[in-house]
Amino acid sequence: MKENENWKDIPDFEGLYQVSDLGRLRNLETGRFIGSVETLTGFVKVRFSNKDHFSIHRLVMELFNKYEPLNIRHIDGNKENNALSNLEYTNKRVPGISEISIKLRNSKVENKLDKFIESQSKWNQKKYGNEQK
Repeated sequence: MKENENWKDIPDFEGLYQVSDLGRLRNLETGRFIGSVETLTGFVKVRFSNKDHFSIHRLVMELFNKYEPLNIRHIDGNKENNALSNLEYTNKRVPGISEISIKLRNSKVENKLDKFIESQSKWNQKKYGNEQK
């Protein structure tokens, strides 16, 4: 555990799971840290059951700050940095680093898709020759 890290129970999972102001999650029964999943949009989520999944940045803001029905912005643009000191409420989506990272992520996905299509095309040419049906 890191020095000066504060922990709070996750609502509806009190005594089972906690989140810290540094954006880390732990299981109180096992004492282990909980892994998370990055979504296609780059946000980090955690799932406790088939129907209960949460964005870590929202958990941190709502438990260590007062609840606001607003968007949450990652100050440094890194959506994996869910420390309270890196989060702030905003009235609207603020263009900036996070939008750039989404564009980069999307371009990486497009590049992978282009490479896959190209490899499939080459495979089809090897298998079927130049025949077009």
